[in-house]
Amino acid sequence: MNFLSVKSSNVHSVGYDEKNAILEIRFRSGGYYRYHDVKKDVFDKIGIAESVGKFVNESVVRGGYKHEKVSDNWRIAKDTLEAPEINQKTTAQPGEVANPTSFTT
Repeated sequence: MNFLSVKSSNVHSVGYDEKNAILEIRFRSGGYYRYHDVKKDVFDKIGIAESVGKFVNESVVRGGYKHEKVSDNWRIAKDTLEAPEINQKTTAQPGEVANPTSFTT
């Protein structure tokens, strides 16, 4: 699965397996979760959300999807360090946190 990084203070990157309807999310805290039976439009909306963390929290984490924790620290995998960015929308100025949210893990 390929992962795309997003501009978020809480979410590092997301990946989607369209064939199996699986969404995987890597959080900046190190947590790595897999969500099942997620429609592609939910994944697509992550990349254009004004606040990625808020959208993920409200639509995925609290969305009632069957899920499991894949890892407590995904950063040990080498392929996660260079994910292309998909969320280009931000109002943050240099030095500010982009897309702050109230989401916590």
